[in-house]
Amino acid sequence: MIVASVGDNCVDHYLGAPALEFAGGNALNVAAGLSAAGLKSYYLGAVGEDANAELILHGARGAHVATDRVRRLPEPTGVTEVRLRSDGDREFVEERYGASAGYRPDADDIAFLRTCRWVHCVNLADPEALISQLDDVPVSFDFGMDGGVELVERLAPRLEIAFFSGAGLDRGRAVALGERAVAAGAALAVVTRGRSGSMALNSAIVEVPAQPVEVIDTLGAGDALIAAVIAARVQGQEIEQALAAGTAAAAQACRHYGAWEYT
Repeated sequence: MIVASVGDNCVDHYLGAPALEFAGGNALNVAAGLSAAGLKSYYLGAVGEDANAELILHGARGAHVATDRVRRLPEPTGVTEVRLRSDGDREFVEERYGASAGYRPDADDIAFLRTCRWVHCVNLADPEALISQLDDVPVSFDFGMDGGVELVERLAPRLEIAFFSGAGLDRGRAVALGERAVAAGAALAVVTRGRSGSMALNSAIVEVPAQPVEVIDTLGAGDALIAAVIAARVQGQEIEQALAAGTAAAAQACRHYGAWEYT
């Protein structure tokens, strides 16, 4: 089964000692997680024509992600400056989207995506333009921490899963966030809450606590959860199983530097 993740990529550049650099970005991280779950995973997005582009492509291929639909644009490849706190939580000091900001899937990309078993989207300049052309394909979208009413209401009716980052929200606000997406038309909403676990909502609420783990780096944990949940649903698992798989994947992502482990 072919699945695809569409949107941003960046080089995650860690400040301080040690200074590290990894391929990353929300959409590329999810593509890597889908591949790790055993699916044929494609990443669609844009890189520049610089050395950082090669780091992105090398990292993606190391994660067994197909990159033949990655476009090169005359802009720098995106870079995110990352600082780790003493507890392993990551802080984004600066995000420069670069080539990703100018990416738009073309007609050939859309034709390909219409053949996929699932399409995940995140950090697109105009997600509605793409999602509106994928009527017969299950689609998920990562709203991140931006649960803006207008965007949710526009996209939710077309979404199989609406993902939200609710770290820092209390349970009541997290539930309200998910319920709003479902009321707007999403088949399922998933809200990640960091160390407070995660929840999935449709006509019921499923909650799974975070797995205890010695945290090295939280970067990419949310994307790992998203990928594992999608993979489980593609493979026919129930919501409870999918959320448990996502929780395990998020915990594993916290055990190493960078969003995923290179193989």
